[in-house]
Amino acid sequence: MNLLTILGLFGVLFPPVVYPILLGSMSWYRSLFKSSGAGQPDLTDAELPSLSMVLCAYNEEAVLRSKLANTLSLNYPTDKWDVLVLSDASTDDTDKIVSEFGNPRIRLLRSESRVGKSANLSRFVPSATGSILVFTDANSIYQKDALRRLVAHFVDPKVGYVVGAQRYMSRVDNPDHDSENQYWELELKIKEWESNVSSVVGGDGAIFAMRKDLFEPLQPSDISDFLGPLKIVNQGYRGVFDPKAVCYESPVSSMHRNFYRKVRIVTRSYQAVAKVPNVLLPWKTGWFAMQVWFHKVFRWLSPVFLIMTVVGAAIDTAQGGQSGMILLGMVAAWLLLAALYLIPQVRRISVVSAACYILVVNAAAFVALVLVLTGRNINTWKPDR
Repeated sequence: MNLLTILGLFGVLFPPVVYPILLGSMSWYRSLFKSSGAGQPDLTDAELPSLSMVLCAYNEEAVLRSKLANTLSLNYPTDKWDVLVLSDASTDDTDKIVSEFGNPRIRLLRSESRVGKSANLSRFVPSATGSILVFTDANSIYQKDALRRLVAHFVDPKVGYVVGAQRYMSRVDNPDHDSENQYWELELKIKEWESNVSSVVGGDGAIFAMRKDLFEPLQPSDISDFLGPLKIVNQGYRGVFDPKAVCYESPVSSMHRNFYRKVRIVTRSYQAVAKVPNVLLPWKTGWFAMQVWFHKVFRWLSPVFLIMTVVGAAIDTAQGGQSGMILLGMVAAWLLLAALYLIPQVRRISVVSAACYILVVNAAAFVALVLVLTGRNINTWKPDR
């Protein structure tokens, strides 16, 4: 096996296999030295800080009414929070639904032209009244105690942001959803381990809180729930993940919708890391830098590593090596499984769906890399509803 193949295999296998094992072991080791009495404080109503929930919306009439009703039912003092609904030039009944509630705690802030989430945040977040900002999605349904769990961590002055656990409402009988669910369950566990070891890498637009005084204006192409946390860690604060601060969302409707969503996320995430390069330097941000490399950057570069592996295996095979032939056979089998997904009667087989999901994720990462290298941005979004 030649060096090109070895480097390719390392890049392909380290993020999904080796990194979780290493991180989980480190998290377990650190937990041995934590005080058994240490835990999240249970704040009284008087001790809770003021907060503003920030919801960016574009044509969300299908889910917005349920979202606002859910928000009003949360267990948090009514005099200590408000909601900012940032309508990105919605053309449906989104704005009307906000007005129907007639609640002074729910404010509609509308952009008359489509500018994207980050531009709206930069324009309207300064008007938020809360000392804590909680960013959420229109289709994210919170558990009653989610807000209290999020803000309790800010008692520690070293905590700059807190990420909750976004989960799926139900496991729909669909292989696309099953594959995404399996991927996401591992992601949640990695977030928990990262939080125990250092800081959780990035936020989650569905349930993400930060100190308002740490919010900085964004460029239209910025990804707010990734760039923001990177900047906060770069300033010396921590990012915490709370697995018990839970919200629920419906899964993405199809594999091709998942592809476009991941292209948008990875493209903007590359740009975020480029704006805060210190987070890649271990002597600047410690172990957090390694988490960014192994959890994010290496994963985004997986298609490049996969190409390296195939090219190296082809060279090895041409030189008479057996290992190269085995690797090429494995790649061919994986591609065949992914191709079988096109057959309706076969796509419900879990191994076929999983193979296609891996292919879609890698294809999205490759397209995102091409977009970054050619200087193209994605500023707006369309809800998957």
